[in-house]
Amino acid sequence: MWDTGLIRHKHFSWGSYLDHLNKDWFPGRDLTGLDAGTPVKWAEDGHKIAVEVAYDLPESHFLAKPYYDKAEPLVDQQLAVAGLRLARYVREALSPTPACP
Repeated sequence: MWDTGLIRHKHFSWGSYLDHLNKDWFPGRDLTGLDAGTPVKWAEDGHKIAVEVAYDLPESHFLAKPYYDKAEPLVDQQLAVAGLRLARYVREALSPTPACP
């Protein structure tokens, strides 16, 4: 559900989802430090969200509006921040290394 279902619930295509993030999530947000940390820390943070939100299912296991309302902002956050973190790794990988003395 969290890999694609929540996105498809609200957006017809990945392109429209990216438009949504660019229009509704990034503008006006302080992005400072969102790409900081290590993959281990990111995994720990993601696990915490999973325990507190993703796996907090209604007794009926029927995902209705309250579940979506709670989960969708976190999906936006996690995917936007993942993009920033990936960009950091690409920048670091492509940056020239200092010459050895």
